[in-house]
Amino acid sequence: MSREEDPSDRPDVEISARASADEVTFHRVPDVRTTFGGDGESTVEGGRENLPHGVDPGTTHRRIRARYRAVSRAEPRQGPPEREHGTRPDR
Repeated sequence: MSREEDPSDRPDVEISARASADEVTFHRVPDVRTTFGGDGESTVEGGRENLPHGVDPGTTHRRIRARYRAVSRAEPRQGPPEREHGTRPDR
């Protein structure tokens, strides 16, 4: 059974990156951060192979792979519009 994708579930912005290297040496500890503004919903995910999250300056890491994905919606997801009960629309 196939499921159709709901367009309202798609993020407004998506950034994905992958990197690999035979060898990498950090000369200083990198300052890595992701920030989002506004009231929307945001998610960051990623992974690393052969590269610890806390790297030491001067240490050489071999055969590394890294991936990163950030998704964001400009506004929070909203359900169906709520109806006011007991009121009549103006005519």
